[in-house]
Amino acid sequence: GEDGGQFGPEAAEIVLNKMNERDDFAQMLNSAKSLEEVQKSDLWHEMGESFDQEYNDMLLKLSINPEAIKKQKDLAIAYTPLHGTGFKPVMRILDSLGFEHIYVVKEQAEPNGDFPTAPYPNPEERDAMKMGINLAEEKHADLLIATDPDADRTGVAVRTSDDDFVVLTGNQIGLLIMEYILSEKAKKGILPEKSFCVTTIVSSKLTKKVAANYHTDLTEVLTGFKNIAEQILERDENGDEHFQFGFEESIGYLVGTNVRDKDAVVATMIIAEMAAVAAEENKTLYDKLIEIFEKYGYASELTVSLQREGIKGAEQIANAMRVLREDKLKGFAGLPITIIKDFQENDIADLIKGETQKADLPQSNVLLYQMEDLDWFAVRPSGTEPKLKIYLGFYDESKEVAKNKLDEYKALIVDHIEQLLGK
Repeated sequence: GEDGGQFGPEAAEIVLNKMNERDDFAQMLNSAKSLEEVQKSDLWHEMGESFDQEYNDMLLKLSINPEAIKKQKDLAIAYTPLHGTGFKPVMRILDSLGFEHIYVVKEQAEPNGDFPTAPYPNPEERDAMKMGINLAEEKHADLLIATDPDADRTGVAVRTSDDDFVVLTGNQIGLLIMEYILSEKAKKGILPEKSFCVTTIVSSKLTKKVAANYHTDLTEVLTGFKNIAEQILERDENGDEHFQFGFEESIGYLVGTNVRDKDAVVATMIIAEMAAVAAEENKTLYDKLIEIFEKYGYASELTVSLQREGIKGAEQIANAMRVLREDKLKGFAGLPITIIKDFQENDIADLIKGETQKADLPQSNVLLYQMEDLDWFAVRPSGTEPKLKIYLGFYDESKEVAKNKLDEYKALIVDHIEQLLGK
């Protein structure tokens, strides 16, 4: 749309209706202007180095602690663009900030659609990060940052207290960034009143505690970054509130309002800055993550994808969701479920009060089960793959208790849904 965000449902429907009005595509192609004609028209705009510089300058304004980077300019950071588009913009901003020791996986630096060294270039997965982790170990770096091929998603691996590297989850990265932005702005007195953060209904619930600690509103939207961008348009650009941070558990992050989609370049910048601030305290990002857990409680979170192929698979997934809706509690006996939100039927069942009410929920094929305290799980079909996705989150002051809850309830929940899917 005009704000730079993806089309929302209403705008997308207008475009679709216009497309459906046309059935003369061959004629349209034959009458279309040539490339040379378009290049001479007012429709043609070339984005050169000046555009890159404007974007870079915008990113620099989002830096919260540039002075920390100057003090920690020797901090070693490993980076891989995974054969994608991230190399130039990421290196440009890290260089502009003053980092002097950024080590790039050379074999993965240039764009290559065949992805010869990373057949599945998803920075959520350790296999995709393998060469980057090896480089980080070689260069004695405590941090590896990876951007996915189109440089909108950001993966992170950090050195632990045991001197191993662990790949952080999207939720863990999101918690680190949210705590950093809100705490540092609050400390400097630059966190505005009416600040808000946005995440999704299937992202970590620990964000609620982080936001509350800094008197910041937290809004949960449906998956898809267009929904986060809509919040920025409605509440920041056209309202009197102040957007601070948005993220999805699938490693998509956004800081600032100039870009209206997940952006791995700004995420890389803020992650590197966080590492520099942590280094001032002789800590790593792993140390800072443990501090978050000790402050707000430990999180044991997991996403399970149950794949079924072809037309039969699509039918199995649809049938499983139908059966779940017909009896939302069947198969989940023993789980301390308190509330069930059905985003397709637009209702909320409160099991404590014994009542179901219609609610103004955004419509989507999602069932979300809330349990005691912050514990929850959700079930939804993937929008892009033949998968039924199960999201689980369990929390406690004790790391062991949180993990044990996840292990116990995951087995029950996943087994039941696999039975509904069938072979």
